[in-house]
Amino acid sequence: MEQFVYHNLFETKGIEYLITIVFFALLVPFWLTLNKKSITKEQAEKASGTITADILRVPQGLFYCPNHMWLYLEKSGLAKTGIDDFLQHAVGEFRVTHLADKNSRIKKGEPLFEIWQDGKSMTLTAPVTGTITGINTGPDKNRQQLNSDPYETGWIYEIKPENWKAETASCYLAEEALNWMQTEVTGLENFINDSASKHMQGTDKSVYMDNAGVIDNVLSGMTFKVWNDFEKEFLNFT
Repeated sequence: MEQFVYHNLFETKGIEYLITIVFFALLVPFWLTLNKKSITKEQAEKASGTITADILRVPQGLFYCPNHMWLYLEKSGLAKTGIDDFLQHAVGEFRVTHLADKNSRIKKGEPLFEIWQDGKSMTLTAPVTGTITGINTGPDKNRQQLNSDPYETGWIYEIKPENWKAETASCYLAEEALNWMQTEVTGLENFINDSASKHMQGTDKSVYMDNAGVIDNVLSGMTFKVWNDFEKEFLNFT
């Protein structure tokens, strides 16, 4: 039988192993905490996002009106209309209140519908003169259609235009539409800075702006006075 030999841990390399184990036992939770915070921040930045011309959907073949309505003339001679992606990103999720009835005649520039969010509203006017032949009630039941698919299932009215060529002369098409959207994004940044500074004094600027630009859905956090300013500057086109 071999004789038992006692070894003092502190007199051997065992103490080095113990220190190493303790070091990693403390390091791993610390690393996981840092990594968790980093992921959370990245997810938050991705969720918020900023409004840039690159992220805006601008399908070709559509007429883009200066009041951020779009028009598409079908083979039947009827024109569908709705809200463009710039306005979707600026406002966020909203509901629609229809102001014009089917089979009624409306003139260009007359109130067509309202968008509502948390008691705040804006009025969108008719982009062309004509008879209303259809109203899309789908978005009334599913508001996300207006944001996720504004140019297809998210259309709002169908109109039989009376003076299409003359009344769409001020609209933007193709490459011109893309350039206009870029101009509107820059204009939005200037507008938010001015209007928020005037009506939301004391509010941290990071709430509506970061280094990359205006925060996505920026108007959802703004007061009704900012909404009124936005309506006058971006939507009141006749």
